[in-house]
Amino acid sequence: MVSEKNKAGMQLLLMLTQCLDRLHLLPTSCNHTIVLGAHVQCLTLKLWGYVNYYSVIVSRLETPTLHGSADWDILPVRGAFTNDVSVTQSLFCIGVLFRFIQMKTDKMRIKKWAFPVPISNELSLEMSWSCLLRNETNLAGILNCPGDWPSRMLHEATNAVCDVQLPPLKGASESSSAEQPPQKKQKNDKQLSVQQGDGNVKSQASHSVAESSKKSKQSHCGMRGKKNHHVEGSSMETSQPAHLSLVHECSTLIGAAWNTALSAVPPLAAPARVATYFFPPPFMLGCSSDKLRWYLHNFVRIHRFCHQRILDPTIGGLPLKIVKWCDALWGDYSLDEAVDGGSAITVSRSVDASVEGEMGVTEGPIRTSDATGPMSQVNSASKTGSAKKVKDRHERQQNIHHLFTATGRMSSYIETAQPHFGMDLISVDDVDELCEKLLWEVHETNWHCELHALDAHLLDMSKWSSMHHWEREAQLAKVWDKRDSGSGLTFTPCWNSHDVVFCWVRAPAQGWLPCKKFLAAFIAVMQRWPELPEGLRLDARKVLAYEADKYNLLQENIVRFYVTTFVHHFHHLPITPIQYA
Repeated sequence: MVSEKNKAGMQLLLMLTQCLDRLHLLPTSCNHTIVLGAHVQCLTLKLWGYVNYYSVIVSRLETPTLHGSADWDILPVRGAFTNDVSVTQSLFCIGVLFRFIQMKTDKMRIKKWAFPVPISNELSLEMSWSCLLRNETNLAGILNCPGDWPSRMLHEATNAVCDVQLPPLKGASESSSAEQPPQKKQKNDKQLSVQQGDGNVKSQASHSVAESSKKSKQSHCGMRGKKNHHVEGSSMETSQPAHLSLVHECSTLIGAAWNTALSAVPPLAAPARVATYFFPPPFMLGCSSDKLRWYLHNFVRIHRFCHQRILDPTIGGLPLKIVKWCDALWGDYSLDEAVDGGSAITVSRSVDASVEGEMGVTEGPIRTSDATGPMSQVNSASKTGSAKKVKDRHERQQNIHHLFTATGRMSSYIETAQPHFGMDLISVDDVDELCEKLLWEVHETNWHCELHALDAHLLDMSKWSSMHHWEREAQLAKVWDKRDSGSGLTFTPCWNSHDVVFCWVRAPAQGWLPCKKFLAAFIAVMQRWPELPEGLRLDARKVLAYEADKYNLLQENIVRFYVTTFVHHFHHLPITPIQYA
């Protein structure tokens, strides 16, 4: 717990870190940069004054005769005005310049006359910005002391120049509760149950089984569908493999605790709402497709803008579906005219349809029939519905194209491009060497964002103030950041190999001792989560003294609880941290 003595200093340090990370991580305009720089200077001076007060002034107040020593000097501060003799004596003892206001007497030596400047009593009709806040609980205005304005206005200024928040990750349970009938809600709610006891969390997901028969649907012509049509469709569904967002494949790059927790999750049914990701999902860059080099090379070109859009309030940074990430990695950002009618069928056979098929997206090309006869009305309705679906898909594609073209100011991808990766120019032939690093980047970014999104979802942070947001995000950053004071803007992983630490080493392997710090931070974050098992409600500082066996058991239980909680709310597997390449 932060003592009352250090509370003001910790708030100043938190605001200063927020501003510095805002300057360092996010591009901004010249005017915004100047305002941020001036605000950083103001915060630095206030923080220096706070440190100087407790390190110098307090000690001088405790020893009033210190001003007679040789090392006593006047402090480099602005000074103070006072009309109190005792305050004047204290300011003299600690070495602070002062102006002593007193009545004129015959014994007073006047060195210079200063004439007061009268203050106008006319108030401006134009509202000031930022506005001076008043105490809402005081109707008479007595408690609105001018001495309270600087600290409150400092917070308002910080909020105005660097109030950046991660967009929410919508859970599948939200859409299902609003769109599904009550009977289906109860069925889906039973598909995932979490049992907790003695700190061990076990997940049991009931596997959804397709119904053996469905009610026949009435067609537009008054004819019922054929039974063999359902049989054919059901066999096609059972033959399709589970999507990579719903099933885990063990990897040596992932910690043992993560492999165990993810493998224990039963195969998940397709959620009512398609899974979304803040950054390209790792399985898109780890596939064996012949377009992988194309994806990687274009990702090198757009990855900085993908980081920027997550936190930049001027850009729509909502998580994207897999289909949209496919279109973004493909790199064709040309803006086309709207399609309608027969041209929609041609558009359905575009490049992204093949990409969706490779990534396991169920939405594929739309087929229509040109048969004539008694079913011509059905075929006509099918064509109309297909054209509408393709038109909607084309509109979604154009939104992604507009995001990268108009907002990101990027042209379509060409193989001869050589984008910068750090200080190096990367050609399409050199991109294979960066595959492991890029895979680590998408893992880390998604892991950081998903942990923050789950925390915000569980705690309902929508009504929190900015200061409370920053304090919580700074606590979350300790789960992956080596710095003692980091802001929530550090979702972007650090590329400096000296600062990168894999935090999920299993004891007694080499490097497991420094991981206690990050596991303790993860424990501290979870203490406010609802339904946390009693075995995991403990003092995070005690984790630093755990032995190897107790540390491994705690790590497994913590990761298992995180995985089951994430699956319960978002209905797909979370992205895990991996070792740095």
